[in-house]
Amino acid sequence: MSSSSTAVLVSELQKTLLVQLSNAQKTDKYHDLIISCKGTEWRVHRVIVCTQSEYFEKACQTGLKEGKTGRIDLKEEDPAMIDRLVNYLYKCNYDDYATLPLTNSQRQFPAEYPIQTRQLACIVDMYVRGDRYQIAGLKDLSKAKFSAALPNRWNKENLLDVIWTIYDNTVSSDRGLRDCLTPILREHAPELRSHAAFKNMLKNQEFATDFIEAWTSSDRQGPQAAFRQCPSCNKLFSWDAKLKCGCNVQPRNFRILHLES
Repeated sequence: MSSSSTAVLVSELQKTLLVQLSNAQKTDKYHDLIISCKGTEWRVHRVIVCTQSEYFEKACQTGLKEGKTGRIDLKEEDPAMIDRLVNYLYKCNYDDYATLPLTNSQRQFPAEYPIQTRQLACIVDMYVRGDRYQIAGLKDLSKAKFSAALPNRWNKENLLDVIWTIYDNTVSSDRGLRDCLTPILREHAPELRSHAAFKNMLKNQEFATDFIEAWTSSDRQGPQAAFRQCPSCNKLFSWDAKLKCGCNVQPRNFRILHLES
């Protein structure tokens, strides 16, 4: 058999193995761990789950309750999202088309939201869970899905809720989804700023800073709105706001940032 034929055969065998691993999720054979959430159970395999998730690996360590009982109960979770997580662990993918309202870490996305917005919300939720359960591949996949879907799925009426979820559930050093927002913030800033909820978004200093940087990095020209920024803590204030950040910096020393409208 030639080397090229061998390579083709190996590729086919690898695909077969992936199918077999995926099918193992559907049967009770050889499972050695149960993940439960609000009455729903998933019978899984530690070699599949723990090798991809540091969270589950630590939970299954000898001596811990979960390791002894072979059961991990995620009491505060959403069963629909955990089902997607388990599917990812076995198939390296998950369904991001949500047909029902989604509950994420902090908010509920109503059924009247467009399917496109709920798809973005679903992807964000899965990214957050990739971080929570320390599954690097899930975060990478969710970032790729979000980046691909965002340009054609965003809606100014509902996108601010998605943005809020990102900033409310990721730390400032986690730039994965935040950087994906930059082109949208830069291109559609006037539309977003016209929304009544936008001023509330600016109360989140990390978002406000990213928004200002995204917009001022563009080459657009036009009328400008001004913000003031503390040079010590980088907190942003609208032009007419009281400058109170606790840094004892004189107002005259605050930076002036111009935001084109």
